[in-house]
Amino acid sequence: MTRVPASWLAQARIRDRDCGRVVAPATEWRPDWADDVRNVREVETFQPWVVKVAKANGWTTYHTHDPRRSDPGWLDLTLGHLEWGRAEFWELKTERGKLTPEQSRWIQILRQAGHVAECYRPGDWPRIVATLTRKERDEC
Repeated sequence: MTRVPASWLAQARIRDRDCGRVVAPATEWRPDWADDVRNVREVETFQPWVVKVAKANGWTTYHTHDPRRSDPGWLDLTLGHLEWGRAEFWELKTERGKLTPEQSRWIQILRQAGHVAECYRPGDWPRIVATLTRKERDEC
C-alpha cells in the first residue's frame, strides 16, 4: 500500500484526532507537491485525504465500502454540505484509471438532472481543495 506523502498533511492542515488540533485547510498549492500527488497509485490512499478535507470543511460524506452487492457504476463519494446547500457526486481515480461505462453513464445522468458529478484524480488536488473550501461552486 502506498504511504500518504507527508507534504499532503502539511498542505491540507486537517484535524488531527490524536492530538486534537483543528486548523482550517489551506487552499494554496505548491508545485513541489505535484509529484507526491501524481505518484499515488491507489484510490485507497487518495480517498481518505479527500474525505478528511471535506469533513474539516463541514461536508457530510458517504462511501459504499463493499459495492459487490450493489448495482455497478455508482460513484465513490457522495458529498453534501447542509449549510452551503450543495450536494456533489465524485468518482476518484488514479492518474491512469479509467471510468467504467456504468460510471460514465451515472455521471451523465446526474449532470443532466442538474447535479454536480465529477471524476477527480490526484493531479486535481488543487481543484479538489478549492471546491471543498468554497461556499459557492465555481470553475476551480
